[in-house]
Amino acid sequence: MSAVDPPELEQAAVLRGARVVLRLVQYGENYDPMYRHAGIDLFLDPAVHGRGFGRDTAVGFKPVGVMRRYERGPDGTFHDGLLLDLVVEELIDAN
Repeated sequence: MSAVDPPELEQAAVLRGARVVLRLVQYGENYDPMYRHAGIDLFLDPAVHGRGFGRDTAVGFKPVGVMRRYERGPDGTFHDGLLLDLVVEELIDAN
């Protein structure tokens, strides 16, 4: 992948039965030397909120803001998204 190619996304999902997604994690990297970063998106089914799945998946990330009206749900209404980050130096200092 060159510095100008769009990042490829990898996905992992936890399913209930054959069709219902309990949580989905997708991640990708941007290799542009000026903006090198990786991104992780985490989706949790509202039915499993409050059970620690988000904390378990996003270990070490810190909330930095709320992206208002970030995503349109199946019912047509927009929902906020929580923005978290983790800087590599913080990860190294924690170990």
